[in-house]
Parts: sequence; C-alpha cells; structure tokens
Amino acid sequence: PPILHNCVVAEVHLQTEYLGWHTDDFLVIGRDNSGNTQKLAGQVKQTFTVSSTDSDCKSAVQDFWQDFKNPDNFSPNTDRLVLVTKLGTTALLKHFSTLLECSRAARDSNDFEKRFEYLSARAVRYCEAICEIISEVEEKKISVVEIWPFLRVLYILSLDLNSATQQTETTIKSLLAYTTKEENTLLTAE
Repeated sequence: PPILHNCVVAEVHLQTEYLGWHTDDFLVIGRDNSGNTQKLAGQVKQTFTVSSTDSDCKSAVQDFWQDFKNPDNFSPNTDRLVLVTKLGTTALLKHFSTLLECSRAARDSNDFEKRFEYLSARAVRYCEAICEIISEVEEKKISVVEIWPFLRVLYILSLDLNSATQQTETTIKSLLAYTTKEENTLLTAE
C-alpha cells in the first residue's frame, strides 16, 4: 500500500466510524512478514485548503488528531494518517507537503523547531493553522514543538482518479492486470 512500507494489505475497511475511528473514510491494515500490523487511516476530499477557518480542514485535522491521541487504535511508531485529494493544488503539494516532510526529517522536536525557521512563509502559516485547530480541541495553546509528532505521521496523497489525465488510475489498472492470475475483462482498456 502507499505510505506503509514493507507490508502487504491484509484488510480494507470503509466508513470506519463503527470501528471507533474519527478518520472514517477508510482504513488499510497491512501485515509484514513477521505478522506485525501497520494501519493507514484516511480522509478523502475533492479539494483541500489548509486553514483554521475552513470547515473541511478543521474537521479533518480534528479527526486525525483524535485518532492520533487514541492509543487503542493508533500507534505513532507504526501507523499513519493520510489525506487523499483528487487533485492537490501546488500550494498543498508544495508547501504543506514540505512541512510534513520537514517534520519527518527532524530527529526530535528541537530539531524540528530549528528546521522550521527555514520553511517558506506559507508552510509556516499552514503549521500555525494546524496548531490553532488542535489548540481548539485541546482547549489550550499548542506549540510547533508539541505538534511535531503528529505532523510526522500525517501524509498528503494526490490521486487523479476520474480525471482527464487518469495517470494514477492507469497505473493501478496496469499493476492489477500484471498481478492477476486470471484474465479480467474489467481491466482491459476500453
């Protein structure tokens, strides 16, 4: 699966609120060769704007945060959260992704705070928006240092499914056609 490495998909669940997840669009559970599990919980949005005043953004980030803070469902050591968009904007894919990649590159929260100073102004604003949204949930001010472990497990995935280019869809169909043992007419190009 994307994002989860060194494992294969063992289960896929949709609309996972019944399983106790706030991030409820989908849950992919992967297993490695030793039988250890990794979870990928995701929200799917047509478009996404990182802003503390955008209701979709607030809802998605708050759902991600609640799952991140729930040790019964989520382990930051092995599990990941993903926001899937149909077509990510340049701002989202460049600046927000840079913020998330910076958090993953940092050794610890202090290292992240030092790296944070070199991010673009837009990436900094995005981080501040996330801090503001989570501060509202926690009912106290949350700092950049406190948000670092959360940002490390959050990913953005842009898929051009059902669009004019269909690059992602073509790749998926090609992989499915290559790996299937029986001929499947549904995968044949029309």
